[in-house]
Amino acid sequence: MDRHPYSSQIFRTKWIKHFTSPPNVIDFESISGQSFLKTKRRSIYYNTGSNFTLQHYYCINNPVHSKELNKKTIIIYDVPNYFVINNRFENPKIKIVKVKEYIGYLIDTNGVTSLESYIKSRFSSKKRTQIKGYIKKIEATFNIQYKMFFGEITKIEYDSIMKYFYDLSIISFNKKKIKNTKLIPKNFAFTREVLFDLIQLQQASIFVIYNDKIPIGISLNYNSDTILFGDSTVYDSSYSKFNVGTIMLIKQLEWCFSKGIKKFDFSKGYFPYKKTWCNTPYHFEHHIIFDSSSFLTKITAYRHIYYLKLKQFLREHPLRNYLKSLIKKN
Repeated sequence: MDRHPYSSQIFRTKWIKHFTSPPNVIDFESISGQSFLKTKRRSIYYNTGSNFTLQHYYCINNPVHSKELNKKTIIIYDVPNYFVINNRFENPKIKIVKVKEYIGYLIDTNGVTSLESYIKSRFSSKKRTQIKGYIKKIEATFNIQYKMFFGEITKIEYDSIMKYFYDLSIISFNKKKIKNTKLIPKNFAFTREVLFDLIQLQQASIFVIYNDKIPIGISLNYNSDTILFGDSTVYDSSYSKFNVGTIMLIKQLEWCFSKGIKKFDFSKGYFPYKKTWCNTPYHFEHHIIFDSSSFLTKITAYRHIYYLKLKQFLREHPLRNYLKSLIKKN
């Protein structure tokens, strides 16, 4: 994939700076697009990025160098199954096992000529009129402006927007009584630093709805050449009755069409709006790469494989939803 944001040198360097140190990270010549964390057990390696990436991309770049993977187990988390990945090694001893996990959601606009055509394909005439009314109502009530920062933003303006984003997010998650690890000061410091640099390279973007120059809705995104990855969205809850979330989605889709962006990826996590708006569900996968000629490595790999399969089985089991409903009632 061209210019995948999470595979960029900037993302890698900033992540290492904030969460580990260079000696703990290794690159394999045979696998491009990912760096890996060393563990205490030198035979196991996990991709870097932890929970700061929506998903991961990689490919087998130099399959003849597969000797470097002798007696090793490599685990790459969160690979969308719609990515076209070259993951074949010339060495038959190096195996790749894929384990299904969460469902993801995206809007695929290939073959769609306009935003209007896409909305028409998803909604009834009555609903389309209602959606248009959201925009008319908020614009008639307030002094609304929309802006997508992509390729250029001043540091002063960026810092101001990110402060609004942080403050609105804290309020939102406190109301929901949910802890968001990305808002932990150390974690948010990383996001602030990396996003600014990636915006300059057109590998990230920020969409803002302003009312009289005050941000009332903010979306943080990462970008490849053909995909917009929606990372985080927040809006001022005092504007809830104006359907700010829907308006932000529409305006970002409008921007995608204007820039030739073919996919708007909402990533994992079910929310009703995703099912309503997205036309392409997909699955994330864990990819486990290992040397099958080593008995100990094979044992290690399959221990992880069966553990991940068990987690997914429990995740999909009807009992899980039943227990969640009981917890909500209490």
